[in-house]
Formats: sequence, structure tokens, C-alpha cells
Amino acid sequence: MNKLCLIAVIVGVASACQAGMISHIGSSSTVYEFRQPEPQQYLARFGLGENLPTNENAEWIHVHPAGRPDQSLDLGRRLLLTPAEGKSVQDLVRGRPLGKPWEILPGTWVTEAPDAWIAAEEAIDLCRSPDVVACHPAMRFPLAPRGLYAPAPNDPYFTKQWHLENRAAAGDRAGADVNAREAWSKTRGEGVLAAIVDDGVELTHPDLSSRFEGGPHFNFGDQTPNGGPSTPTASHSTAVAGILGATAGNHRGVSGVAPGVKMTSWVIFQGSLLGPDTVGMKSMFESKSNSVPLQNHSWGAGGTELYPLPPLENAGISNAVTAGRSGKGVVMVRAASNWRSLLGDANADGYASDPRVITVAAARSDGRVARYSNPGSCLLVAGLGGETDAASGGTDLNFPTITTTDLTGLSGKNQIFAQDDAADYRYDATGFSGTSAATPMVSGVVALMLSVNPALSYRDVQQILALSSRHIDLDDPWVQTNGAGLRVSYNLGFGVPDAGVAVRRAQTWPLKAPLRRLEASFPTDAGLPVVDDGLRVEVVGDGIPPALSSIPVSAGTGPQPEQAIGPFPVANVGAASGESLGNLAGKAALILRGGNNFADKINKAALANASVAIVYNNSGFTDRMVMQNTDFSKIPGLFMSKSAGDQLAQLLATNSSARIRVNPIKTATTLKVTNTWICEHVGARIKSDHTRRGDLRITLVSPSGTRSVLQSINQESHVFPATGWTYYSTHCFFEPSFGTWRLEVIDEEPGNSGALLKADLIIHGIPIVDTDCDGLEDAWELARFGDLTHGPAEDPDRDGMSNAMEQAVGGNPLGEDAPFLVDLSPWNRFVVRLSWPGTLGAVYQVLSASDPAGPYLPAGVVSGDFPTTEWFTPQDAARSRLFQVRRLSQ
Repeated sequence: MNKLCLIAVIVGVASACQAGMISHIGSSSTVYEFRQPEPQQYLARFGLGENLPTNENAEWIHVHPAGRPDQSLDLGRRLLLTPAEGKSVQDLVRGRPLGKPWEILPGTWVTEAPDAWIAAEEAIDLCRSPDVVACHPAMRFPLAPRGLYAPAPNDPYFTKQWHLENRAAAGDRAGADVNAREAWSKTRGEGVLAAIVDDGVELTHPDLSSRFEGGPHFNFGDQTPNGGPSTPTASHSTAVAGILGATAGNHRGVSGVAPGVKMTSWVIFQGSLLGPDTVGMKSMFESKSNSVPLQNHSWGAGGTELYPLPPLENAGISNAVTAGRSGKGVVMVRAASNWRSLLGDANADGYASDPRVITVAAARSDGRVARYSNPGSCLLVAGLGGETDAASGGTDLNFPTITTTDLTGLSGKNQIFAQDDAADYRYDATGFSGTSAATPMVSGVVALMLSVNPALSYRDVQQILALSSRHIDLDDPWVQTNGAGLRVSYNLGFGVPDAGVAVRRAQTWPLKAPLRRLEASFPTDAGLPVVDDGLRVEVVGDGIPPALSSIPVSAGTGPQPEQAIGPFPVANVGAASGESLGNLAGKAALILRGGNNFADKINKAALANASVAIVYNNSGFTDRMVMQNTDFSKIPGLFMSKSAGDQLAQLLATNSSARIRVNPIKTATTLKVTNTWICEHVGARIKSDHTRRGDLRITLVSPSGTRSVLQSINQESHVFPATGWTYYSTHCFFEPSFGTWRLEVIDEEPGNSGALLKADLIIHGIPIVDTDCDGLEDAWELARFGDLTHGPAEDPDRDGMSNAMEQAVGGNPLGEDAPFLVDLSPWNRFVVRLSWPGTLGAVYQVLSASDPAGPYLPAGVVSGDFPTTEWFTPQDAARSRLFQVRRLSQ
């Protein structure tokens, strides 16, 4: 029998089958093709040379629909046959190798051939008859039990999309990612419409066109329904859109974080210039607020100068957040901006510091904050981006960039000449980077969350993200654990979201009570003076010259003493350019500038166990500077003038009694809050007549001891606005409001002065009945524990969820929140993934057997991770095996 190479399968009802056509491919293959009127046509490929069944008695033939190699189905030996009106089905099958027909639906009959190949040939032959309306083999579609880890998409650049899945060849985690495949087992973002607010998307891009089809596109600059690129080379939006929602599984390009989301392009930039006025921007923010639940803003004003929200735009955001989505609020996701090298801070940007939005930093592939990403206490979470070279400012290819869509052809950033579609995508040296790339990753996670639970309010989304994120880089000295037991940092907020965890939490999330706002004023009397140049090194001991009793110093960009430390003996280690500084435990290191960079000098002192590093200038006289790129120093680093450093070095050579103490001279005020609320965003409105705002470091300390650096020293030379400035922090999420709040201000540069005139504390949150004032609602605490003796940061069941977190998610603080179910899912063609709910620090044993009755023999030992523990094994080793997981220890 001749084996078919191509066959078209008719689906649906047509007026008549059309005659088949026969042509040839190559010298040994035959093409059978027939067409039908709409609504649907399949052209199915099968035959020799495709690793398909070749026996003539095949029950099924595996085929692909026309033009869709990513989809597949099976053709069986039964035929579905629809005769033309008045024609007899018995006459049509008489004399053919087909069984007795029976009617399955009015006018549609089923008959059976000896095998699938004969059924396919008979379908083609019957379709040539004018007496047949439709005829095709019965089809079987590929359905399978859904595991907890979705298959990898067939998009050719998926292996470069480390932000979706960052793993080594054997499956082990290789760094930070958003864990997209775990989320994809439950949703791909279907049913959600997201707006890309930017410079216009190439709506016809093959990897984006289906995602943007039918969207309410609009250009708010020229007021036209045109969402395309605003200039021929405007590629920013197209790159952003690919990260959020590029089509997955189409054998093309890349996949988005939420590949099932629909998108719309809202244009506000004409190239790099803002198009609309404030009226147009207000209209944009509140546009389609009941049908577009999610907005992505990969742009901002985040430098060092204060940029207040224009009143009209503030009103537009308010309308969208309070009235949009029938009161649940439009979710706005915003970039923190890329001004870190110039000491930028997201809290200086009225867009990014807004507590109604989700502000996103950028981490590189190892989980450390990128060198360009603005810090700020207002950051909620981080996405992923590439890295910049510390010296040149260009791309640091030691860390991968983000692979995404580009303008097609040579109009985009990738100018490669290629026969394929390589120029339509950005990757490697032309890859995307910045907080602009990180932001749509978080938007994609939000789309996945809203897909499984559209009832979530914008605040619910914020809280789920905070509870579903993690810090990979625990060497970041800015990471602290807040009073509710969550890790949070000035660099990355609560960390990088885990999409799988976020989706699970969204599915069962208890919706929160309406937001309340509390304001109270810190006591400032007629103004609290701020001492000029108040960060000091004080030399104490016998015979200390008065000039060294209080030496002004400048801080680095890393941690600095929040209170007086010392006194310490001082070791003069020269330029600290050698391999080792010996043992400096309990001492301060005095280091001469020059040779190696500041970070290297401070870290060498830290490796020698010094308590503080003081670098003094090798030029000038009284000149000082902020030591940049010292963000990750393990110990405080301070910079002293050449004059003071030379005098101190000379003193140390002759005076063994000399010690140094670091004393930050701060202006502080405290406020006792008696309300028992669970905190969300917390703010401080500051009014000051200080003559140079950039000299000030402002810190808010919660009753739980959590520090929020509202402003670090920066290059801003202007004064505060007359109305003041409101800084916000996410660091106190889920903490109790009750207790004493402390505001601290220190001037860290010379030549300017002023006073703290007024300071107001602003708490966003919800009030609760909380007799012991610990942030745990009495009813919840009594129902779970039977008493009120447990703290919010405690984790009595040691599952990685503090009591405050358990309260937020509606979990069980004394036991597991999910049944201990083991999932086995393919990771790739060669490796399978075994996973189960895990506890950090626990030890698990994997056992396997070939028979349910056993014996089960040890196959591996795994250290627990929270919330999911994984174990990978080759497919061959797992075939026909049964697995058990046992917990060996806590």
C-alpha cells in the first residue's frame, strides 16, 4: 500500500467536499491534498521518514495540522461521514473496506476501516464525491494529566531566556529566575488584558501579533488609535512586550512570562520624548480602567532631583486605582529607573514612590542588584535584567542580558544580517537590560495571578508579590528581616517573585479589608537643628590633639554606623593593596587612597575582621568624597581628608593609647502610635529649610526595629519644596503599627545647614483588634494557638512562613498548609523532576521501586528548600519506577 505524505482533514460543516489534488514531493513521496470552505481546514502531515508508524495495521497515525507544527493530533480508523441531503450513507460505503455505518448525530455517521491508513485513503476518496458534505477520520487530541511543572516551550530562544528558568544541565538551579514553568502548569495569563505604556509596539511582529490582535490601542500624543512604533526605530515597547507576553510554543523566537495574556499598546513617547501633556497623561492612566486591569510602565523620572506627580496625573492614577476594575483598582507596575551610578533613589521619583503602584528594581542572573538599578525604600520587588560594566558603563557580558523581541528586520537594536528571523530578536550583546526589562517580568507574574483570581485588588496583588518573592543574594548587607519575618532590602525590596508561588497564593488568597490611612506628627517644636557635617570620627586617648577630637568624614554607598561604635584601636595598613592585612579583629583599619579601588580596600579590611575601614585621601588638603561602588562592603567604610588622615597616621606612630570612635551626630524625634494596625506602606512627609537636600540621610525606624532609609546622600543641590516631600517605605509590610516610631536625620557633607521643620508619619494599613499589640489579630491568634503569647516573626512549625505571613495568607502556623504530595513531571527529554512541599533546612530521602509492594531502595538525599523541594533524575532511570519521599530530619 502507498503511504500518504500529506492529507487534509475537514472539520466542521461545509457545503460540499472539493475534489482532491495529487502532486509529488521528491521522488518517493506523494501529496494528497484537498480543501474545504471555511470555517476550518487542517492539512495533516504524516508518512515515511517522520519516525511514525509504518505498519499497515496502525490504529493511529500521528499528524500535524496545516501550518501548525507545534500542534499535533492522531487520526484513527473510524470515519465521520456526512452525506449530502437525500443521499444514502449505505450507498456511499457499499463496496468499500468499511464497516456498517451508524448515526452518531443527526446527519453524521460513523463507519470503521481495517486500519488508520485505509481510513485516511477512504476519507480522501469519499471527499471527491459530490454526494458527500464532509468526511474525515476520527481524531484523538493529545491530552495528558497535568503535572506541577509545565513542559518547556518549543521556542528556539527559550534556552537563552534564563529569567524564565535559570538551571544547569542536570536541572539544578543556576541563579535567579521567576520560575515561570511552575506557574504555567496552572495558567499562562489567559483572560487578562495588559497595557504596554511606552513608545509603541510593532503590532505585526510574528511573536506578538496574536497577543495584540483586537486590543484598544491608542496614541495619547497624537490622539489616534495607532499603537505602532512612534518612530521607525522606536523599539523599547516591542522589547518590553516580548518579555511580558510573547506567544509561547509556536516554534518561533521567545516566550513571555505570561504567554496567554492579551496586550494593548498605549503610546506616550515620540521616540524618547514624552508626547502627551498632563491632560493626555491623566486620560492614559484612567483609560479603559474596567477592561484593562494591568498597566506596565517601563519608564520613570528617577534621577536625584525630586519629581512630584503633576496634579492631573495624580488624579488619573487615583481614579484608576479607586474606581477601576469595579473598585478593585488597576494594577500599575513601574520601573525604578537606572540612575544608581549617579546616586539616584526611587523615592525621589513621584511616579515610583507612589504607594498605589508596584515599583520594580533589577537584579542580575546571580540575584545581586544590578549596578544601574535605583535603590529605594519604596521598592516592592525586583525583576531581572542584565548588568553594566563598572568601568565603562557598557554591557557586562559576564552576566547574560534579557532575550526578547525586537523590531523586525534591521530597524531594531539587533542589526544582524541573517537568512532566518534572528534580527527580529534581541539577545546576547544586543539583549535588553535595565529596570525597563525587569518591570514587564513582574507584570507578567501579575497577569498570571489575575488570570487565576480576577477578584484580587491592587493591594492584594502587592501583598502576594511581597509574600512570594525571595532574596538570592544574602551577602547584600542591605537585606534585613523585618518585624513580620520577611526579608526586605533597600536594593531589591522583597526580592524576585516566584511565579509558581504567586499563582498558588493568588488561588486561595483571602481578600483584604479596605485600606485605611493614619497620619500623626512627630514633635519638632519650632524646628530641630541639623548639625552640619555630622558624621564624625572621634580620636580618644592620652595626648590627643584637639584637631583630631572630632574629624568630619564622608560615608560610602554601603552600610554605615547607625549609632556610635567603638572605641577601637587603629591599625595603619597603608594602601591595603597586598593579599592579606593579617588579623584586625576588633580594630579599625586606616587605609591610604590609591592603587586598588575603594571596595577592594574595604573588603580586604573586612576579610581581616576589622570593625570599620577609614580611607584617607592621597591628594588635596581637606577634600573628601563619597566612596561610590562600595554598596556591598561587609563593614562600614568612611572617607577622611588627607590633612586629617596624615595627622592621624602620625599620631598612631607615637601614641599607642589612641583609639577611634565613629559617632553619627543625628537629629532625631520619636512618635508613639497607639493604634493597632497591620502596616502596609508607611511614609514620612518632611519639611526642612536645609540649604542642600542632597547632604541629608533620612531614616525611619519602626517599633519593630526595621530601618527604612528614606533618602541617602546624593548629588541633589536644591532645597526641599515648600510643601515638603513624602517618602514611602515597603519595609514595614505586615508589621504592627503600635509602638514608638523614630525619625533620624543626619547631614553628611560640609557647607550647608538647616533644621527639620515638620515631620508627619503616614501609615497605610488595616485596623485590627490586637490586645497584645503585636500585629496578630486576637481572634486569629486565639483560634490558632489558644493564647496571645506568640510573636509575628515566629515560625513554630518551621515551614518558612512566619506567623504574620500565615495570618496574611490564611495558613496554619502549627502545621503544613498543603498536603505532602509528590509530583513527577518531565523537565526535558532526558531528565524528570520530582517535587514536593519542602521546609528549608530539612533533609529528605528519595526512594524508588519497580513494584508498588517494594522494596523501596534509596535513590538520593536532598536538602530541603521552601516552599518547594526538587530532585532531578534521568528519564531512563525513572522509567517504570515508583518513588517515595521521606523526611529524615528537621
